[in-house]
Amino acid sequence: MPSIDIVPEVFKADVGKATNKHSSKLFSTLTNKSVTYKNRVVLPPMCMYSANDGFFNDFHLAHYSSFALKGVGLIIIEATAVEARGRISINDAGLWSDDHIAPLKRIVDIIQSQGSVAALQIAHAGRKASGGSLWSGDKPTPKSEGGWPDEVVGPSNVPFSEAHPKPQALTIPELQQVKQSWVDAAIRADKAGVEVLEIHSAHG
Repeated sequence: MPSIDIVPEVFKADVGKATNKHSSKLFSTLTNKSVTYKNRVVLPPMCMYSANDGFFNDFHLAHYSSFALKGVGLIIIEATAVEARGRISINDAGLWSDDHIAPLKRIVDIIQSQGSVAALQIAHAGRKASGGSLWSGDKPTPKSEGGWPDEVVGPSNVPFSEAHPKPQALTIPELQQVKQSWVDAAIRADKAGVEVLEIHSAHG
């Protein structure tokens, strides 16, 4: 997927910074290690449930660029699965393939063109995988609708809820494979230009 044309100079206003003197730190810069944020406004990672096969698309581009154009200092892109079976739903974003890098880079490029910092949350849904979007009632998705209930894994075979499929308990070698999937996704995020990586580790 080709990169987008970056925003014209006429739109590159110094957004996200106060227009006059103030006492609030909200619009002051902040440096954390090697990254400097133009302000302390943060967009948290919120699943849009709009990806297909893990690929970010034009909807995501419009969604995240709107926050960059408004001057948000740190934009954390939604939970992005490190494995296909690690998605919460069939519409989650993913980074388990090199093919996912270019669509993510389009979003990163436009975020950075506005002086905002591009971050990404990588995730594995574990035993909560093969679920549904919020508007589908967050119910598990069956095979007939594109789900993967037979491939759900976890640290044990205890299901996430009574409605969720029973996961396969991971063996030590399988845990190492999952660990490598996180590493590989982090490398791909770096190739896409992501500056800050957030690790989601709450699904177990």
